[in-house]
Amino acid sequence: MGTINDIEHNRNYEARVKKTSDDELGILIDNFNSMLSEIQDRDSQLKRHRNELEDMVQVRTAELAEVNHDLKQSFAEVVIAEESARLAENALQRKHQEESYQAGMKEIAAATMHNLRNQIAPLVLRAGRLRESSMLAPAERLCQALEELNADRMPLERKEKLERYVALTAAKLVKQKQLLDEELAALTHQIAMVEEAVAEQERFSRVAGSCAEEIDISTLIGDAVDSVSDILSVNIAYKIDPRLGDLPPVSATGFVLKQVFRTLLLNAADAIRAAGKSDGQVEIRSAIESGSDGSEIVHLEIRDNGCGISSDSLGRIFERGFTTKKDGQGGWGLHWCANTLSAMDGRIYVTSGGEGAGAELHVILPIPAEDAEAA
Repeated sequence: MGTINDIEHNRNYEARVKKTSDDELGILIDNFNSMLSEIQDRDSQLKRHRNELEDMVQVRTAELAEVNHDLKQSFAEVVIAEESARLAENALQRKHQEESYQAGMKEIAAATMHNLRNQIAPLVLRAGRLRESSMLAPAERLCQALEELNADRMPLERKEKLERYVALTAAKLVKQKQLLDEELAALTHQIAMVEEAVAEQERFSRVAGSCAEEIDISTLIGDAVDSVSDILSVNIAYKIDPRLGDLPPVSATGFVLKQVFRTLLLNAADAIRAAGKSDGQVEIRSAIESGSDGSEIVHLEIRDNGCGISSDSLGRIFERGFTTKKDGQGGWGLHWCANTLSAMDGRIYVTSGGEGAGAELHVILPIPAEDAEAA
């Protein structure tokens, strides 16, 4: 009877009932002892599983805390960068110089800040999502469950439920950490793009003159498309003319020309958004043509399926301050592109079938004489 009391009150599953005979009572005692052995094995397994889960939860909690710390730091840096960009843009908008290319160089900085702001905005949103995800981690309830598992005299059914909850929650934490890692990687990539844009602007600002060079237009357009793909609020399918890779180099300033194409691609995205489309199409075509003086030029066409341009607005689209956006914002991006391309001995013009029919932006760039002869 003392053995039974020990098992019942102390949960001592190592205890065994002493067998005193080989009759039916003895057989019953053997079966009872066998059952105690099975319960003892299961209890040992449960304790080992609980210890493993506790270790796993501690590791995952530490990893989550580290991710949360990095997220807070990244979020603070993004906020500071956004405020710096806003202040810089406000200062640049007070400078209105249109007459020369050097005056236009100041607008390059404004364009860069505009692009940076477009890149920073999704960073803030992504950081917010990461912060919300980290706050949803069921750490408190998990700790409560583990504390309850450590308590004595818990009903077996309750214990099994808690162990299942701990296991499921641990798996959920692992999945949540994977999602956080993916979001953090994307956030890091976007921050790197912002840093690259700032570094390019700083390098360019230290160089005087137009710094014309031979540019591989296919690579430059590919870089421009990649740089805007992560910051657009609409899905855009790009169809790029494979003949771009066969074009000879053009004479231009690489960093500035990349900003031109970024501005044109963002303008196309705005037009698609204004048309109320969540999915858009942008087609980039290319051709080699003869200019008015007989020299060969590269003709690039960026066509979108956006809201289009009315006939009344076509003649004003490159005027400073003119915009077709309903909120009235902008009005200098295409103007800056026109001035910049003109300074590179190129030009830009626009065609459209009217409102709702999309638009085509045409960029003309010179080919250096030696490359024109080879082409």
